[in-house]
Amino acid sequence: MKRLLILVFVASFGVLYAQPGKVYTSLSEVNDPNAVYSLKLTYKRLKAVPPEIRQMKNLQQLDLSKNFIDSIPSWIGELSQLKSLDVSRNWIHFLPETVEQLSSLELLDASRNPLEELPVTIAKLASLKQLVLWKTGIYELPPSIVMLNGSLKVIDLRACPLTLEDQELISDLLPDVKKVWDQACNCSH
Repeated sequence: MKRLLILVFVASFGVLYAQPGKVYTSLSEVNDPNAVYSLKLTYKRLKAVPPEIRQMKNLQQLDLSKNFIDSIPSWIGELSQLKSLDVSRNWIHFLPETVEQLSSLELLDASRNPLEELPVTIAKLASLKQLVLWKTGIYELPPSIVMLNGSLKVIDLRACPLTLEDQELISDLLPDVKKVWDQACNCSH
């Protein structure tokens, strides 16, 4: 009976301690990096992704939007439990090749960044359902993205400098994906 009570206490304490539903909004709140499942660091004036995040192995949702971040570190791929990554409204010019390691990623929002291309490895994100690239400099996708045609549900390319030809190429690569974009521009790349 004592063992059962101890097991129940330990199990209950673990659940209370981890708090999977808690959204952390400051790194100073974090006592145990493994207890963090959701981290929202918006409007923090961050210029880089805080290295403390690397230790958060159970992290599922990471929101770094609305900061001044100019690059994503290659160790981002170590966050294998990540399901949602929002890096919108920053100064990011490229995504690292290691994003391919984010095998659980379902949502990637890189909108409103000076991003001009995606890494070829993005095609390895077999769980990706939403790719938001609204108001970036993206005008073409790597041909390998065709591998996401079965899993990807929506790609948002509004306010991107896409010509009619660009849109047709993307449609050919991703015929089963809902594409959200503006009327084709008369722009040159």
